[in-house]
Amino acid sequence: MARTMKMVGFTVPLAMADELERMAEEEQRTKSELFRQMFRVYRTYRKEMARSEEERIDRLVEQALQEAREQPMTEEEMDAVEKALVRYGARKAKELGITDEAEVDRIVYRARKRNRST
Repeated sequence: MARTMKMVGFTVPLAMADELERMAEEEQRTKSELFRQMFRVYRTYRKEMARSEEERIDRLVEQALQEAREQPMTEEEMDAVEKALVRYGARKAKELGITDEAEVDRIVYRARKRNRST
């Protein structure tokens, strides 16, 4: 018969251990049951935070697109943005030790492939 549980050990500060024991006692649960419930709550919280972040980014992108439709950039503004992006890219490439365009192509290819698989 396959195991359905696994023993996991970790350390916590004494005060936290005492509080965990008190909480488990108050709720008439084992510490394991209490931990499993806390884990489920935290997992849900993380999913919600990720969803909220995605929604926030989507709103910002939509606002930027709306603004671009209502007030398109002038040729000079587009040139300034392009130059700023080139400077930013060059600075990041230097920080990451990227030295040639072929390496950039490989990085972009891997990132796109990874994003398609998720």
